[in-house]
Amino acid sequence: MPTFTCPSCGGQELQISHRYVLAIHYNRVVPCACGRTSHGLAAVRSSRKLVTCQEWGNFDAERHWVQEGGRICQEEDQEDQVTIFCSSCLEGVEEEDWESVDQETVVDPESHAFSLCCALCHREVEPSVFPPE
Repeated sequence: MPTFTCPSCGGQELQISHRYVLAIHYNRVVPCACGRTSHGLAAVRSSRKLVTCQEWGNFDAERHWVQEGGRICQEEDQEDQVTIFCSSCLEGVEEEDWESVDQETVVDPESHAFSLCCALCHREVEPSVFPPE
């Protein structure tokens, strides 16, 4: 098995880092209490949140990635679109009055980025490592 020795610090363990973006789509509704709408909804809020995640870990003896290093996720952006069907039922509605009806989380396939570095000093070993086809 080939060995690695970092030219900067002499470390001999490799660490891999994986960065990707999650797109979370969810819908929330406010029911229509007055009965003016045929579908029973006063409003629908469709939201899309982008979350950037990074996870890392070392290689085991067989050079398989062990994702025990950790994971950090940071919310980047959120877009909301509100469709109002009954404005009188929407008056005075607080944030906690919106009911969640569905949610979908999708990993952006174009966002995957892998990097390989020394586990001791975090010096990048190769410019980029791509997942196998």
